[in-house]
Amino acid sequence: KVQMKQYGKKKIPLYDPYARWMLNKKNREEISYNIQTCVDTKSQLIMSVHNSQNANDCFELPPTLQKAIENSPVKPKEVLADAGYNSEITFIFLKKEDIDKNKEELGLPADTKRIYVNTEACKECSLRQECLSEKQKHKTYTIYGSPEKREMIVKMKTEEAQKVYSQRAPTVESPFGTIKQYYHIDVMFFRGRQKIENIFNLYATAYDLNKIYKKLRNKV
Repeated sequence: KVQMKQYGKKKIPLYDPYARWMLNKKNREEISYNIQTCVDTKSQLIMSVHNSQNANDCFELPPTLQKAIENSPVKPKEVLADAGYNSEITFIFLKKEDIDKNKEELGLPADTKRIYVNTEACKECSLRQECLSEKQKHKTYTIYGSPEKREMIVKMKTEEAQKVYSQRAPTVESPFGTIKQYYHIDVMFFRGRQKIENIFNLYATAYDLNKIYKKLRNKV
């Protein structure tokens, strides 16, 4: 009852109370976890694994990236993530860690947009002549979230940022697809959030070792 109240659910799976009902690709609900990975763009090695109870990716970048920072001898300079990870918590974390982040500008959620209109203020404003055109009666300002979020919107409009962002899909989707195909992880016969994360870490380690072996073999 405590967990149902905490997570706003009417039911939870008794055999794995930490798992949650999530929609699969066929738009059907199934008992699941949300596995997150952080992959190095150059080597395509999996740097970290994070197992989440949240169906939404919105707040999952900070804990996933934190593990990657701890696992890597070199701190990443940039992070490529799709718009599903867009949240104030993400931007604050990246700023705190001094890491840049390329994010899809068109994917901004509607709740980050604020429109400010004050017609009465415009009528009495001493700068009315300088601010408004002949046809305008008032000024409308559109503001997108925090300063960090607005900075990212401006950045993602540049050609350079879009070029860097284009590396996201082949970087992260390839390792995930390989593990799904060869290790059959769509169904796991284990229970518990930490145990599932440990098992996936083993799969990721096997993937990385195989990747390293192939790179060394090609050099011989």
